[in-house]
Amino acid sequence: MRPAAPASAYVLTLNGGSSSIKFAVFACAGAPTRTVHGSIAGIGRSQGTITVAGSGPADALFRTLAIADHQEAVRLMVDW
Repeated sequence: MRPAAPASAYVLTLNGGSSSIKFAVFACAGAPTRTVHGSIAGIGRSQGTITVAGSGPADALFRTLAIADHQEAVRLMVDW
């Protein structure tokens, strides 16, 4: 039996590829529930995108910008 997760526990999942990172955040109170998800694509190209979707309009983001490398992509994700 697993111990119960605290009410404010969240899990961040990452799936890194050669030119993209996909991510999702899951709330862990009870059954895991995805709260937001998104991707950063076009890493290393002159024009990339960051896309985020969530449970409400305030969680949504779509931006086109140059993303030099994976380090910059992760910084963008964390800053968001």
